[in-house]
Amino acid sequence: MALINRFKAPSNLPRIKDLRGCWVNGTFDTKMAGGCNIFGYDTTIWDKVKKEEKFMFSTALFSDPIFQTLAKKLYFRDLEDVYYSGTSGSDAVEVSIRAAYNINKNSKIACRQGAWHGGTLFASSLGSHSYFDVYKDMFNFNIVRKPEKIFRGYKTISELVNSDVEFLKQNKDIGVFIVEPIPSINYGLSFKFDRPDAYNKLREYCTENNIVLIFDEVMSGFKTGKKYFTEHLEIDPDFLCLAKGLTAGIIPFSTVLARKGYLNDLAHGHTWSGNFIGVVAASHTIDYFYENLSNLHELNREFSKYFDYVLGSYFSINKNKIKNSPRVIMPSVTEYDNVVMQIPSNTPKKHFQMLLKQIMP
Repeated sequence: MALINRFKAPSNLPRIKDLRGCWVNGTFDTKMAGGCNIFGYDTTIWDKVKKEEKFMFSTALFSDPIFQTLAKKLYFRDLEDVYYSGTSGSDAVEVSIRAAYNINKNSKIACRQGAWHGGTLFASSLGSHSYFDVYKDMFNFNIVRKPEKIFRGYKTISELVNSDVEFLKQNKDIGVFIVEPIPSINYGLSFKFDRPDAYNKLREYCTENNIVLIFDEVMSGFKTGKKYFTEHLEIDPDFLCLAKGLTAGIIPFSTVLARKGYLNDLAHGHTWSGNFIGVVAASHTIDYFYENLSNLHELNREFSKYFDYVLGSYFSINKNKIKNSPRVIMPSVTEYDNVVMQIPSNTPKKHFQMLLKQIMP
């Protein structure tokens, strides 16, 4: 028998012997389990979930008040409808694409080249990230991709969005445009959020041209000082995808928010869609997120003294400030000029000071 580990992962990975808050085996876990553990290894959410007497049941046959409770906590401005899509960001992305097709019956999709929208065949084909190059011959969906290049330094979100609009103008008959509203680790977090009206022109163009706009906040959700990065903006997308930090690493869970009526004709089924424990964990996560929000803002003020750019619990760090310490560098972005770190929002200030000792010269 052979255990086949995650693609390109070493076969001799160390076992976890010591967990203390945000620290694993004595090292600060800046990767946050792929962006899921937004509170580090704090067991608060897990302790609350364990008190439940119910676990898995068919949501096609039964329900519970917690489903409505969570929906009320999730909805935001024009995004009034909520669908519990499954267990991953890929589920949420595919649900939003299906629902978008129901709106305009246009299967032509546009996105940014290299963006990571998930690991399933369809979701991975969207940005056509180089990680999935071995399957490129299978990516036969009707997708046009806006070229994006890794660059040194920073650009603004406004610059990025203006180029998005120009790209859409050059490609006619687009039905769906899906983006990460704040590009994450695949672009080295090289885009600065500069103004709340940054996406206004794109929203206007999509509305005028019957293009469904989808924001993939699987990575950015609960990591920018608000529930969603979209809350920093003046506009709303038609769909918003969430997963990862939504349940603070307790259980896989994903959801899609949409404008009223946009999910009505959705044909989708997943055994674990809306699973009870996921809903409970997500509800507690949102509550705990707000309980820690003042601490997050205090940490942001402290972090900004040392780092090039701070937004929520995302940090873009200039390599010149970092020791040769791979313990705190995310391997997936070390080839870029900027190194990305994620810091759990409830990190004690003393832990932050210890982290600085690891990475600062």
